[in-house]
Amino acid sequence: MSLSVINLGYFLIGVFLFLIIKFVDRLDYFQDTELIQHRIAKVWNFIFGLGCILVLINGFFTLVQVFVAVHVIDYLEIVPLILFIVVIPIFLMDSFKAPTKNYLLALGLGTAIASIGFVMGLILAFVGVENLVGQYVRYINYILLIPFLLTSIIGVVIGTVIYYGYLKTKKEKWNDALWDISEIHDKLNNKYLLLGLSIVVFFEIFFQWQSMSLLSLFIQVI
Repeated sequence: MSLSVINLGYFLIGVFLFLIIKFVDRLDYFQDTELIQHRIAKVWNFIFGLGCILVLINGFFTLVQVFVAVHVIDYLEIVPLILFIVVIPIFLMDSFKAPTKNYLLALGLGTAIASIGFVMGLILAFVGVENLVGQYVRYINYILLIPFLLTSIIGVVIGTVIYYGYLKTKKEKWNDALWDISEIHDKLNNKYLLLGLSIVVFFEIFFQWQSMSLLSLFIQVI
């Protein structure tokens, strides 16, 4: 099985959009009230963070695969991989800033359900969708993400229902925060850092679409 057809530049578009949303969310105007969108957003940020981990693993797999085959490091993959390493903690941190036991239980349940879709995608990848349908399927590795996305949505719905319908009311003693790392969270989610990362990601997307990278531009300059 080869996962090399996945283009990291496509996934950087999602990173850019999520960073912009987080940047807007950090503006003082939106921090004045505890909107329900904030609670929903941290769940989707967590799911997107998990997705970024999968893409990061795929990127390293591709990098190693190319190096083993031709003994050349694909420098077009370097900057995107670095960006994914940087943004993953930013997206995951929302769910671990000051979690309660009830929240972690609901989150764990949703993650377990989402992992079922991930395993299904892996099984389909190893079996080969082209073997099942009898023909080559273009963009197969993107199609394999569909089970993960569907089970993620199901996991969010079930986790939310259980959290608000049972855990939050029936297990009130588990509503206290287990820890509080708000200071670390605020540093990682500094609006200037988010804006700076958004700009870097935007330009990397632009160069990726030209089959280039910020790294290639740097190499040309020196």
